[in-house]
Amino acid sequence: MRLIDADELKRVVLRAFPPVAYDQALLVGRIIDRMPTIDPVKHGLWIEHKGGDDYIGYPIYECSECGYDAGETATNYCPNCGALMREDGEEG
Repeated sequence: MRLIDADELKRVVLRAFPPVAYDQALLVGRIIDRMPTIDPVKHGLWIEHKGGDDYIGYPIYECSECGYDAGETATNYCPNCGALMREDGEEG
């Protein structure tokens, strides 16, 4: 999926329409303004650490994006920064 810059799209649309069709260009601009925004998805990995002095065999997980200490729970996403966690470390 590719994300676009909505402000740049509006500028291109306004330049593409001839002056006599300026009202239509403004309408298209308003439609673009009403479209929902999508934030890019961050991807990360759980960095596995051995426990401290009281280590009893369970790993401790840390988010590679924000450093969040998730304790013994490695979920599919970081509850702190929202990064999507992938086992293979690859995006997409």
